[in-house]
Amino acid sequence: MNQSLSRFGLALALCSGLFLAGCGDDDDNPSSPSSPAPVVPSPTPTPSAEPSPAPSPTPNPGNQPGQSANFLGKLKTNTPPLLRIGGQDVMVNEATTYDNAGAPITLADIPVGTVVRVRGAFMDDRTTVLATRINIPPPDDDGGNQ
Repeated sequence: MNQSLSRFGLALALCSGLFLAGCGDDDDNPSSPSSPAPVVPSPTPTPSAEPSPAPSPTPNPGNQPGQSANFLGKLKTNTPPLLRIGGQDVMVNEATTYDNAGAPITLADIPVGTVVRVRGAFMDDRTTVLATRINIPPPDDDGGNQ
């Protein structure tokens, strides 16, 4: 029993000493100054005789001109002929038709914030959709929640 008690005391003293040694300097100032590592200058590049050509942009392979587009989105801006629906730019023209659950309407009848379905095709820039039809879909059976 006496030997166990002395081992416990020795372990306690050792742990306390290690703890105090690690907590001795709390002012974040080093006790002895250290010299910074030497800085080796990087070699300066030599200019080439001809500039390297810039890489040409690669077109988005997912959207091809004329590829059909069909999506739902919220009408964010209504400034004809360019609309913003969801995150997509949509172009309209005199051939674009509009309806609300099958009943014909005009673009002015669709308030900003309305969820619409767009049908059309990607234009030559591969980012803008030329809409052939924009409609307000009928409400779902669950009360219109989407």
